Amino acid sequence: MGVDGMLFNAPATAERVAGLLDRLQIPQGGRVLDIGCGRGEMLAMLAETHAAVGTGLDPDPVEIAIARARTSSRGQLIWHGARFEDVALESECDAVICVGAAHAFGHLPEALPAAFGQMRSLIRERGRILIGLGYWRHPPPQAYLDATGIEARELLSHEENIATGRAAGLKFIHAETSSTQEWDAFEGGFLCAAERRLAEAPDDEAAIIRAAHWRKWNAAYQRWGRTTMGFGFYIFER
Repeated sequence: MGVDGMLFNAPATAERVAGLLDRLQIPQGGRVLDIGCGRGEMLAMLAETHAAVGTGLDPDPVEIAIARARTSSRGQLIWHGARFEDVALESECDAVICVGAAHAFGHLPEALPAAFGQMRSLIRERGRILIGLGYWRHPPPQAYLDATGIEARELLSHEENIATGRAAGLKFIHAETSSTQEWDAFEGGFLCAAERRLAEAPDDEAAIIRAAHWRKWNAAYQRWGRTTMGFGFYIFER
C-alpha cells in the first residue's frame, strides 16, 4: 500500500535506494524482477540507469495501475497485478528485489527461508538479491504489540535476517538500515495522507476509520516504535 508523495513503500530516501540498486551490479539491459513492487519506482530507476528489463509483481490492482501510469515512458517494464505464485516467472534474472514484501511467500518468519530459496532459484549465477526486512532492535514491549497488533514472532533481529539468507546458500554482500529520519518520514506519510483524506471528506466513514487507525498506529510508533523496530536492506549473491 503506497501513499501519494512517497516514492517507496519503505523507510528510505531516493539517495539510499539509488545506492542500493547500484550495488546490485546489474549489466546494461539486464533482467530484474521486483516482488511486491508497489508503484514500481525501483524498477523504473533501474530501467533509466541500466536499461534494465523489469518485471513487477503486486497483488494490489491500484498500485499496479499507478505503476503503469507513472512509468509508461521510462523503459521496458512489465507489470502483473497478481500474487507471486500465480505468475510464470523468468528463471534467469540478473537480480530480484523484494522490499517490504517478504510476506508474499507466506507468514513470517517461517516463510523467510523459503523466500530466500525461491528468490535464489530465480537469479543467474552471481546474480544478486535485494531484500528489505523489518527487524527488532530489542525485544518489543508488550504494550507496543497490543497497540499495533504486531506479534513479536513476526520479526527477527538484524543479525538473524542475515543468517537466514546465508543458510539458504546465499553469499552475504551488504546491509544497511533506515535512519530515524527516514522512519519518521515514512510513518508520518501514512498519518498525513489519512488526515488529508479526512479533511477532504469529513463525513466519509472509511476516511474516519482510516484516520483513527493511523492516529493510534503513529502514537504507538512515537512512544515505542522509533526505538524498537528497525528496517534493513540486505544484498546477497548466488
